Amino acid sequence: LKVLTQYAEASGDARVLPLLEKYLLHHLENAEKIPLVEWARVRWAEELLTIAWVYNRTGNARLLDLARILSTQCYDWKAHFAHFQFPGKVSKE
Repeated sequence: LKVLTQYAEASGDARVLPLLEKYLLHHLENAEKIPLVEWARVRWAEELLTIAWVYNRTGNARLLDLARILSTQCYDWKAHFAHFQFPGKVSKE
């Protein structure tokens, strides 16, 4: 998603925006049936950047629904760093 947004910014290729919007709406339709897991939970903010990019160009409020749903499925980075378990050096063991 990030590569496509950067490509669209650099090239002006008009095909990218409709493609990304269609993908994000597809994700919205399936986001609750197939929630984020493992890797996707910690990297969800990268998709959020694309959601914002597409929303700013289309005004499609349904994309904000996707952002809200994903925010409930994501890893809680704020809590992770608020209660960070490794304040010092960690050994290889």
